[in-house]
Order: sequence, then structure tokens, then C-alpha cells
Amino acid sequence: MVLQPIGAADAKASEEIVRAANRADVRCSSVKQRLAPAAKGSRDQLAELDDWGAPVEQGDPWVVINERVAELKALFDRSVTPDDLADVGRRCRELMIAAANATYRPEMLPDGHDKPKDSDAKTKCKYIVDYVGSNSLDKKTSTLIDKAWDVAVALSHHKEPARSATFAAAQAAILVVRTLGLVEDDLRKT
Repeated sequence: MVLQPIGAADAKASEEIVRAANRADVRCSSVKQRLAPAAKGSRDQLAELDDWGAPVEQGDPWVVINERVAELKALFDRSVTPDDLADVGRRCRELMIAAANATYRPEMLPDGHDKPKDSDAKTKCKYIVDYVGSNSLDKKTSTLIDKAWDVAVALSHHKEPARSATFAAAQAAILVVRTLGLVEDDLRKT
């Protein structure tokens, strides 16, 4: 990685974050390291995939899914070329398929509908969300999952994906996986 000088705006942002970290009693050495400018600028250093909440221990498919989330994060971190970035989209898609398959149950199929294919995670996610709730917020959650799917698919086919779009796709996929994991955990408890 080639380091470049910090611009005035980046330096000011770094100082503000370090001050906030001091107020929060966070070790500033790690904060400063993350703010070190890289070839694409220090703002890229601030974008790290977050896996909000601990993975739920649910059994074999989820152990593999949890490992794949960690692999997705590592792939994003080391992605440099357009092919690397597009591969993040492909991995997002496969991860969401795995999580949908691990959560979906035959009783979630609405009357009069054909059983979705194994790879039809988008439809399975809709059926899962409809099964666990039917209010307006659940419909918005279903829309959010659809958009996460759309971004991952678009990324996987894009010739020159931006790092920011790659980040959004990966973060959205993690959101979908953890949401489905929560649904799975709730279903197991009932």
C-alpha cells in the first residue's frame, strides 16, 4: 500500500475521530492506524464491513454460513481489481441463497404458489418474511431484502464496480443473512 499525505479535510476528520475516541476511552493507536491514508484515500479506511450482532449458533448450515460471512468480509478487504469486486457480488448472492435455504420451510409456501427453486432466494425471502409477519414494516423489510438481492446481482455483472457499491452489496448481504438467522432462531424456539 502506498501512503499519501492526508488532505486538510481528512486530517480534520481524523482529529475529530481521535478526540471522540479519547472521550469514549478507546485506544487511539488503533484508531490512528485505521485512519492512515492509503492509495485511494483515507476515507476508504473508514468503510469496514460490520457483522452486527453475534452469529446465532443454530446447527450445521449456519456454521458454514457464519464462516462464509467471515470469508466475504475478508474478500472485500483484499478486493482491488474489478473482477475481485464483482466476485464480492457473486459471493453475496451465494450467501443469501444459503441463508434463505437454511431458513425456508415448506409450510411458508403460500396457497396456490409453486415451490420456489433452491436458488430462488429472493422469492424464499419474501415467503419467509410474509410467514413471520404481515404488517407494513414487514413489507418494507421484504422490499429491503429485494434491494439487497438486486444490488448483489448488479454488482456481480458490472464491468467496473465501485468500491462503495461493493461495500453496500456486502453490507446488505450480511444484513439479510443476520435477519434470516434471527428468524431461524425464533422459529426454532417456537
